Amino acid sequence: MKNIVKLIGKFNVATLMVVVFLYIACLVLVLIAINPKYSYYVEPSYEHNTGYSELSNSYQIVYKRILNNQKIEESYSIRTAINSRTSIDNKADLMLSIVKFQPELLQTNGQEYYLSEASNATTTWARTTSLGEGHEPKKYFGKVTYVDSNNTHQTKTFKEEMFETPKNLKDYTEGNAIYFGNVEFCYQVVANPDGDDQLITMRLYTTTQKYFHIDLQTWLVTADDKYLPFAGIYGYNNGSWSVANERVLKDLNIKAIACKFICYFEDQEYEVHNITNFGDMKTAFADIENIEASNIHAVSIKEVNKVIAYCAIGATIACITVTVILCAVKVKRNKNKENIA
Repeated sequence: MKNIVKLIGKFNVATLMVVVFLYIACLVLVLIAINPKYSYYVEPSYEHNTGYSELSNSYQIVYKRILNNQKIEESYSIRTAINSRTSIDNKADLMLSIVKFQPELLQTNGQEYYLSEASNATTTWARTTSLGEGHEPKKYFGKVTYVDSNNTHQTKTFKEEMFETPKNLKDYTEGNAIYFGNVEFCYQVVANPDGDDQLITMRLYTTTQKYFHIDLQTWLVTADDKYLPFAGIYGYNNGSWSVANERVLKDLNIKAIACKFICYFEDQEYEVHNITNFGDMKTAFADIENIEASNIHAVSIKEVNKVIAYCAIGATIACITVTVILCAVKVKRNKNKENIA
Protein backbone atom coordinates (compact mmCIF):
# COMPACT_ATOMS: atom_id res chain seq x y z
CA MET A 1 0.00 0.00 0.00
CA LYS A 2 2.84 2.39 0.89
CA ASN A 3 4.46 1.72 -2.46
CA ILE A 4 1.19 2.53 -4.25
CA VAL A 5 0.86 5.79 -2.31
CA LYS A 6 4.44 6.72 -3.17
CA LEU A 7 3.79 5.91 -6.82
CA ILE A 8 0.68 8.09 -6.88
CA GLY A 9 2.63 10.88 -5.20
CA LYS A 10 5.05 10.95 -8.09
CA PHE A 11 2.22 11.66 -10.59
CA ASN A 12 1.53 15.25 -11.56
CA VAL A 13 -2.01 16.67 -11.69
CA ALA A 14 -2.44 16.07 -15.42
CA THR A 15 -1.45 12.42 -15.12
CA LEU A 16 -3.83 11.88 -12.19
CA MET A 17 -6.69 13.41 -14.21
CA VAL A 18 -5.97 11.05 -17.12
CA VAL A 19 -5.95 8.05 -14.77
CA VAL A 20 -9.26 9.11 -13.16
CA PHE A 21 -10.83 9.68 -16.58
CA LEU A 22 -9.76 6.23 -17.82
CA TYR A 23 -11.12 4.66 -14.64
CA ILE A 24 -14.52 6.36 -15.14
CA ALA A 25 -14.60 5.34 -18.82
CA CYS A 26 -13.88 1.71 -17.92
CA LEU A 27 -16.57 1.80 -15.24
CA VAL A 28 -19.15 3.15 -17.73
CA LEU A 29 -18.25 0.45 -20.30
CA VAL A 30 -18.64 -2.26 -17.64
CA LEU A 31 -22.08 -0.90 -16.63
CA ILE A 32 -23.19 -0.83 -20.28
CA ALA A 33 -21.95 -4.39 -20.78
CA ILE A 34 -23.86 -5.77 -17.80
CA ASN A 35 -26.99 -3.69 -18.52
CA PRO A 36 -27.43 -3.75 -22.33
CA LYS A 37 -30.18 -1.64 -23.86
CA TYR A 38 -32.26 -3.77 -26.20
CA SER A 39 -33.72 -1.09 -28.47
CA TYR A 40 -32.38 -2.12 -31.83
CA TYR A 41 -34.88 -2.48 -34.65
CA VAL A 42 -34.31 -4.98 -37.42
CA GLU A 43 -36.46 -4.17 -40.45
CA PRO A 44 -38.19 -7.22 -41.98
CA SER A 45 -36.77 -8.13 -45.38
CA TYR A 46 -40.19 -8.15 -47.06
CA GLU A 47 -40.79 -7.09 -50.68
CA HIS A 48 -43.31 -4.64 -52.12
CA ASN A 49 -45.44 -7.17 -54.00
CA THR A 50 -47.65 -5.70 -56.73
CA GLY A 51 -48.35 -8.81 -58.81
CA TYR A 52 -51.44 -11.00 -58.65
CA SER A 53 -52.03 -13.22 -55.66
CA GLU A 54 -55.13 -15.00 -54.43
CA LEU A 55 -54.60 -13.31 -51.03
CA SER A 56 -53.77 -9.61 -50.56
CA ASN A 57 -53.21 -7.17 -47.71
CA SER A 58 -54.14 -3.46 -47.80
CA TYR A 59 -53.19 -0.67 -45.43
CA GLN A 60 -55.15 2.56 -44.95
CA ILE A 61 -54.16 5.60 -42.90
CA VAL A 62 -56.19 8.72 -42.14
CA TYR A 63 -54.68 11.67 -40.28
CA LYS A 64 -57.19 13.22 -37.88
CA ARG A 65 -56.74 16.71 -36.41
CA ILE A 66 -58.87 18.26 -33.67
CA LEU A 67 -58.76 21.60 -31.88
CA ASN A 68 -58.14 21.24 -28.13
CA ASN A 69 -57.74 24.44 -26.09
CA GLN A 70 -56.64 26.40 -29.16
CA LYS A 71 -54.05 23.72 -29.95
CA ILE A 72 -54.33 21.39 -32.95
CA GLU A 73 -53.79 17.78 -31.92
CA GLU A 74 -53.03 15.04 -34.45
CA SER A 75 -53.80 11.33 -34.38
CA TYR A 76 -53.88 8.49 -36.90
CA SER A 77 -56.57 6.00 -37.83
CA ILE A 78 -55.05 2.86 -39.35
CA ARG A 79 -57.08 0.13 -41.03
CA THR A 80 -55.54 -3.14 -42.17
CA ALA A 81 -57.49 -5.59 -44.29
CA ILE A 82 -56.92 -9.02 -45.83
CA ASN A 83 -58.95 -10.13 -48.81
CA SER A 84 -58.77 -12.93 -51.35
CA ARG A 85 -59.75 -13.31 -55.01
CA THR A 86 -61.20 -16.17 -57.01
CA SER A 87 -58.91 -15.40 -59.96
CA ILE A 88 -56.97 -12.60 -61.65
CA ASP A 89 -60.19 -11.70 -63.52
CA ASN A 90 -62.66 -12.26 -60.69
CA LYS A 91 -62.57 -10.35 -57.39
CA ALA A 92 -65.12 -12.62 -55.65
CA ASP A 93 -63.81 -13.58 -52.22
CA LEU A 94 -62.64 -17.19 -51.77
CA MET A 95 -63.30 -17.09 -48.00
CA LEU A 96 -59.82 -18.37 -47.17
CA SER A 97 -58.88 -19.25 -43.58
CA ILE A 98 -56.35 -16.98 -41.89
CA VAL A 99 -54.19 -18.93 -39.45
CA LYS A 100 -52.21 -15.93 -38.21
CA PHE A 101 -51.74 -12.32 -39.28
CA GLN A 102 -48.87 -10.19 -37.90
CA PRO A 103 -48.82 -6.49 -38.90
CA GLU A 104 -46.32 -3.85 -37.73
CA LEU A 105 -45.24 -0.29 -38.45
CA LEU A 106 -41.87 1.38 -38.70
CA GLN A 107 -42.44 4.92 -37.43
CA THR A 108 -40.67 8.09 -38.52
CA ASN A 109 -38.94 8.16 -35.12
CA GLY A 110 -37.21 4.87 -35.98
CA GLN A 111 -39.25 2.76 -33.55
CA GLU A 112 -41.56 -0.13 -34.39
CA TYR A 113 -45.22 -0.43 -33.43
CA TYR A 114 -46.98 -3.78 -33.47
CA LEU A 115 -50.61 -3.62 -34.56
CA SER A 116 -53.19 -6.11 -33.30
CA GLU A 117 -52.65 -9.64 -34.56
CA ALA A 118 -55.36 -11.91 -35.90
CA SER A 119 -55.77 -15.68 -35.77
CA ASN A 120 -58.46 -18.17 -36.75
CA ALA A 121 -60.13 -15.59 -39.00
CA THR A 122 -61.57 -15.65 -42.52
CA THR A 123 -61.23 -13.31 -45.47
CA THR A 124 -62.35 -10.60 -45.92
CA TRP A 125 -60.93 -9.51 -42.54
CA ALA A 126 -60.33 -5.92 -41.37
CA ARG A 127 -59.45 -4.05 -38.21
CA THR A 128 -59.03 -0.35 -37.36
CA THR A 129 -56.48 0.98 -34.84
CA SER A 130 -56.08 4.52 -33.51
CA LEU A 131 -52.66 5.92 -32.64
CA GLY A 132 -51.82 9.17 -30.87
CA GLU A 133 -49.51 11.95 -31.95
CA GLY A 134 -45.86 10.97 -32.34
CA HIS A 135 -46.54 7.59 -33.94
CA GLU A 136 -46.46 8.69 -37.56
CA PRO A 137 -45.86 5.61 -39.75
CA LYS A 138 -43.11 5.41 -42.35
CA LYS A 139 -43.40 1.79 -43.50
CA TYR A 140 -45.91 -1.00 -43.03
CA PHE A 141 -45.14 -4.73 -42.87
CA GLY A 142 -47.55 -7.64 -42.82
CA LYS A 143 -47.09 -11.41 -42.55
CA VAL A 144 -50.00 -13.79 -43.13
CA THR A 145 -50.17 -17.54 -42.70
CA TYR A 146 -53.30 -18.93 -44.36
CA VAL A 147 -54.87 -21.98 -45.95
CA ASP A 148 -55.00 -21.59 -49.74
CA SER A 149 -57.63 -22.81 -52.20
CA ASN A 150 -55.87 -26.19 -52.38
CA ASN A 151 -56.13 -26.58 -48.59
CA THR A 152 -52.38 -26.04 -48.21
CA HIS A 153 -50.78 -23.79 -45.59
CA GLN A 154 -49.05 -20.79 -47.17
CA THR A 155 -47.18 -17.76 -45.83
CA LYS A 156 -47.14 -14.37 -47.56
CA THR A 157 -45.39 -11.15 -46.59
CA PHE A 158 -46.25 -7.58 -47.53
CA LYS A 159 -44.44 -4.25 -47.44
CA GLU A 160 -45.80 -0.78 -48.12
CA GLU A 161 -43.69 2.35 -47.85
CA MET A 162 -45.51 5.62 -47.25
CA PHE A 163 -45.04 8.21 -49.99
CA GLU A 164 -42.71 11.03 -49.03
CA THR A 165 -44.18 14.52 -48.74
CA PRO A 166 -43.69 16.31 -52.07
CA LYS A 167 -41.14 19.13 -52.18
CA ASN A 168 -43.33 21.08 -54.60
CA LEU A 169 -46.45 20.64 -56.70
CA LYS A 170 -45.08 21.67 -60.10
CA ASP A 171 -46.27 18.51 -61.84
CA TYR A 172 -49.64 18.27 -60.03
CA THR A 173 -52.60 18.94 -62.36
CA GLU A 174 -56.39 18.70 -62.42
CA GLY A 175 -56.27 15.34 -64.24
CA ASN A 176 -57.77 12.63 -62.06
CA ALA A 177 -58.41 9.65 -64.35
CA ILE A 178 -56.43 6.90 -66.08
CA TYR A 179 -57.87 5.19 -69.17
CA PHE A 180 -56.54 1.87 -70.38
CA GLY A 181 -58.71 0.96 -73.34
CA ASN A 182 -62.18 0.52 -71.83
CA VAL A 183 -60.81 0.37 -68.27
CA GLU A 184 -60.96 3.50 -66.11
CA PHE A 185 -59.25 4.29 -62.80
CA CYS A 186 -60.48 7.50 -61.22
CA TYR A 187 -59.86 9.54 -58.06
CA GLN A 188 -62.47 12.04 -56.81
CA VAL A 189 -62.81 14.38 -53.82
CA VAL A 190 -65.73 16.51 -52.59
CA ALA A 191 -66.13 18.97 -49.70
CA ASN A 192 -69.18 19.92 -47.66
CA PRO A 193 -69.15 22.80 -45.14
CA ASP A 194 -69.83 22.02 -41.48
CA GLY A 195 -69.81 25.32 -39.63
CA ASP A 196 -66.43 26.88 -40.31
CA ASP A 197 -64.83 23.51 -41.06
CA GLN A 198 -65.04 21.27 -44.13
CA LEU A 199 -66.01 17.60 -44.28
CA ILE A 200 -63.98 15.86 -46.96
CA THR A 201 -65.05 12.69 -48.74
CA MET A 202 -62.86 11.03 -51.34
CA ARG A 203 -63.05 7.87 -53.36
CA LEU A 204 -61.11 5.81 -55.86
CA TYR A 205 -62.90 3.50 -58.26
CA THR A 206 -62.35 1.42 -61.36
CA THR A 207 -64.49 -0.22 -64.01
CA THR A 208 -62.54 -3.47 -64.15
CA GLN A 209 -62.81 -6.75 -62.28
CA LYS A 210 -59.20 -7.61 -63.12
CA TYR A 211 -56.47 -7.57 -60.52
CA PHE A 212 -54.66 -4.29 -59.85
CA HIS A 213 -52.57 -2.79 -57.07
CA ILE A 214 -52.92 0.87 -56.05
CA ASP A 215 -50.89 2.98 -53.64
CA LEU A 216 -52.40 6.42 -52.94
CA GLN A 217 -51.62 9.31 -50.61
CA THR A 218 -53.20 12.76 -50.21
CA TRP A 219 -51.93 15.95 -48.57
CA LEU A 220 -53.69 19.08 -47.36
CA VAL A 221 -52.03 22.15 -48.90
CA THR A 222 -52.01 25.19 -46.60
CA ALA A 223 -52.14 28.83 -47.65
CA ASP A 224 -48.43 29.16 -46.85
CA ASP A 225 -47.61 26.09 -49.01
CA LYS A 226 -47.09 23.49 -46.32
CA TYR A 227 -48.16 19.91 -47.04
CA LEU A 228 -49.96 18.00 -44.29
CA PRO A 229 -50.54 14.24 -44.75
CA PHE A 230 -54.27 13.48 -44.92
CA ALA A 231 -55.56 10.10 -46.14
CA GLY A 232 -53.88 7.23 -47.92
CA ILE A 233 -54.42 3.66 -49.05
CA TYR A 234 -51.64 1.21 -49.96
CA GLY A 235 -51.96 -2.21 -51.59
CA TYR A 236 -55.57 -1.68 -52.58
CA ASN A 237 -57.09 -4.02 -55.20
CA ASN A 238 -60.77 -4.47 -54.51
CA GLY A 239 -62.81 -2.31 -56.91
CA SER A 240 -63.52 0.92 -55.03
CA TRP A 241 -62.22 2.71 -51.96
CA SER A 242 -63.49 5.71 -50.01
CA VAL A 243 -63.13 7.74 -46.82
CA ALA A 244 -66.12 9.81 -45.75
CA ASN A 245 -66.67 13.06 -43.86
CA GLU A 246 -63.14 13.57 -42.62
CA ARG A 247 -62.98 16.93 -40.87
CA VAL A 248 -60.60 19.64 -42.05
CA LEU A 249 -60.32 22.42 -39.50
CA LYS A 250 -60.70 26.05 -40.51
CA ASP A 251 -57.61 26.79 -38.37
CA LEU A 252 -55.44 24.77 -40.77
CA ASN A 253 -56.13 27.38 -43.48
CA ILE A 254 -56.23 24.82 -46.32
CA LYS A 255 -56.34 25.95 -49.94
CA ALA A 256 -56.12 22.62 -51.82
CA ILE A 257 -55.78 18.85 -51.62
CA ALA A 258 -52.95 17.12 -53.50
CA CYS A 259 -53.05 13.43 -54.41
CA LYS A 260 -50.44 11.02 -55.72
CA PHE A 261 -51.44 7.55 -56.75
CA ILE A 262 -49.59 4.75 -58.48
CA CYS A 263 -51.56 2.04 -60.22
CA TYR A 264 -50.05 -1.32 -61.22
CA PHE A 265 -52.24 -2.93 -63.87
CA GLU A 266 -51.54 -5.56 -66.54
CA ASP A 267 -47.76 -5.29 -66.24
CA GLN A 268 -47.91 -1.49 -66.46
CA GLU A 269 -47.19 1.12 -63.81
CA TYR A 270 -49.07 4.44 -63.92
CA GLU A 271 -48.32 7.41 -61.67
CA VAL A 272 -50.76 10.32 -61.43
CA HIS A 273 -50.37 13.63 -59.57
CA ASN A 274 -53.65 15.45 -58.95
CA ILE A 275 -54.45 18.74 -57.19
CA THR A 276 -57.92 20.09 -56.39
CA ASN A 277 -58.35 23.63 -55.10
CA PHE A 278 -60.84 24.10 -52.29
CA GLY A 279 -62.64 26.82 -54.23
CA ASP A 280 -63.22 24.41 -57.12
CA MET A 281 -64.44 21.46 -55.06
CA LYS A 282 -67.93 20.14 -55.63
CA THR A 283 -70.31 18.97 -52.94
CA ALA A 284 -71.40 15.82 -54.81
CA PHE A 285 -69.51 13.23 -56.86
CA ALA A 286 -72.11 13.46 -59.62
CA ASP A 287 -70.97 17.04 -60.35
CA ILE A 288 -67.31 16.12 -60.88
CA GLU A 289 -65.90 15.95 -64.38
CA ASN A 290 -63.32 13.20 -64.83
CA ILE A 291 -60.27 14.53 -66.67
CA GLU A 292 -57.63 12.25 -68.13
CA ALA A 293 -54.38 12.92 -66.32
CA SER A 294 -51.97 14.67 -68.67
CA ASN A 295 -48.86 13.86 -66.66
CA ILE A 296 -49.19 10.08 -66.45
CA HIS A 297 -45.81 8.44 -66.07
CA ALA A 298 -46.41 4.99 -67.60
CA VAL A 299 -43.67 2.39 -67.31
CA SER A 300 -43.86 -1.19 -68.52
CA ILE A 301 -42.76 -3.47 -65.71
CA LYS A 302 -41.80 -6.13 -68.24
CA GLU A 303 -39.59 -3.62 -70.07
CA VAL A 304 -37.94 -2.58 -66.81
CA ASN A 305 -37.26 -6.23 -65.99
CA LYS A 306 -35.76 -6.72 -69.45
CA VAL A 307 -33.41 -3.77 -68.97
CA ILE A 308 -32.34 -5.10 -65.57
CA ALA A 309 -31.76 -8.57 -67.04
CA TYR A 310 -29.71 -7.19 -69.95
CA CYS A 311 -27.64 -5.04 -67.58
CA ALA A 312 -27.00 -8.05 -65.33
CA ILE A 313 -25.92 -10.18 -68.31
CA GLY A 314 -23.69 -7.40 -69.61
CA ALA A 315 -22.09 -6.89 -66.22
CA THR A 316 -21.47 -10.64 -65.88
CA ILE A 317 -19.83 -10.84 -69.33
CA ALA A 318 -17.70 -7.78 -68.54
CA CYS A 319 -16.51 -9.29 -65.23
CA ILE A 320 -15.64 -12.63 -66.87
CA THR A 321 -13.77 -10.85 -69.70
CA VAL A 322 -11.75 -8.70 -67.29
CA THR A 323 -10.94 -11.76 -65.15
CA VAL A 324 -9.74 -13.74 -68.19
CA ILE A 325 -7.59 -10.84 -69.40
CA LEU A 326 -6.02 -10.32 -65.97
CA CYS A 327 -5.29 -14.03 -65.65
CA ALA A 328 -3.68 -14.09 -69.11
CA VAL A 329 -1.53 -11.04 -68.29
CA LYS A 330 -0.43 -12.64 -65.01
CA VAL A 331 0.51 -15.92 -66.74
CA LYS A 332 2.49 -14.02 -69.38
CA ARG A 333 4.37 -12.04 -66.72
CA ASN A 334 5.23 -15.21 -64.84
CA LYS A 335 6.59 -16.80 -68.05
CA ASN A 336 8.68 -13.69 -68.77
CA LYS A 337 10.15 -13.84 -65.25
CA GLU A 338 10.99 -17.53 -65.73
CA ASN A 339 12.68 -16.80 -69.07
CA ILE A 340 14.73 -13.98 -67.51
CA ALA A 341 15.79 -16.25 -64.65
